[in-house]
Amino acid sequence: MTLLQSARRLADNWLLQPILKVAHKVFWRRRSVEPAHQSGGSQQVSVQINGSEYSFFKPLGQGFYGSVQQVTCLDQTFSQESDTPPATNMFAMKMIPRKEPGAEADSKEVGIMSELKGCHYIVGALGTTTDDQYEYILMPDAGGNLASLTQSGNSAGVYINTRKRRKALNVLDKILERMSPRDGSFHALSEEMARKVFRGMLEGIHFMHEKEIVHRDIKPSNILVGQNGTGRLADFGAAAHLSDKPSEGGDGRFSPPERSSEAGSYTKASDIWMAGACMAATAISPAAVYTRRNKPRSTEEIRANVEKADISGDLKRLLLLMLQDNPALRPGAKELLSEPFFMTIQPL
Repeated sequence: MTLLQSARRLADNWLLQPILKVAHKVFWRRRSVEPAHQSGGSQQVSVQINGSEYSFFKPLGQGFYGSVQQVTCLDQTFSQESDTPPATNMFAMKMIPRKEPGAEADSKEVGIMSELKGCHYIVGALGTTTDDQYEYILMPDAGGNLASLTQSGNSAGVYINTRKRRKALNVLDKILERMSPRDGSFHALSEEMARKVFRGMLEGIHFMHEKEIVHRDIKPSNILVGQNGTGRLADFGAAAHLSDKPSEGGDGRFSPPERSSEAGSYTKASDIWMAGACMAATAISPAAVYTRRNKPRSTEEIRANVEKADISGDLKRLLLLMLQDNPALRPGAKELLSEPFFMTIQPL
């Protein structure tokens, strides 16, 4: 009996179904969130930035370029360069490992974030510091991310996997695929909320593109949603200047059809595709964009899923404009913001 045949028999045993679901969740959690911040073999409880001390509170997520922790400011006053300090003492702290593969690219993130100051739709840096192991970027705790809000799959993304974990995950996916529909816990955004979230995301992309910078990792977990429902673009670990001739990057589930390792192959239009895929995954369903095994669907499949989706004509038109196979045919962010779908929402 093969491994897949055994998996199918397990899936048909209803007594084991709750156990298998828990196992699948635990498997993903272990690869997406590190348990605590460790430094020098012992747990580090705080770090100082701009004269204020920040205590690590809980992990928020793990990406390809580093982890993010929620931190609290232990001081009564908060010192920073901006004129308007945050109204809460809760913040987010990104920790980028030093002396690790990709460290040279990671160091560009702070520089890019400094170029993107002044845009309400972009989560900026409040301060930075380093030690022997990490580079720390202090950011406002700008709300939950879109992946958590809609429960649209693993928020850490799909970048790399060990061979053993990939094999185990595929078996678990095959079991669960027989047990229940993919989107049993998924909650699509209402179109009223989608207008505010997606407008904020596109405003942030437009601001970046005006500065000749591309994000390269637009996905639900990198879109933060505040209490007023406005979307804000976050996580610039993969961002790059167009003058550096960037190539493929970011989460493979949302990758554009022109994805390539050739220098200069990633353009502003590639960001537009990723934004469109992100929108379709949260306003329709993750299954509209990628398979249960996290493989991106073809352009034809995605567009067909958009066409048959139970969404308004305005949203359907917007998505089909963004999700065109030819990058030259995709409108820019500024043009997309003039689409009828956004006409009832005024920019902040």
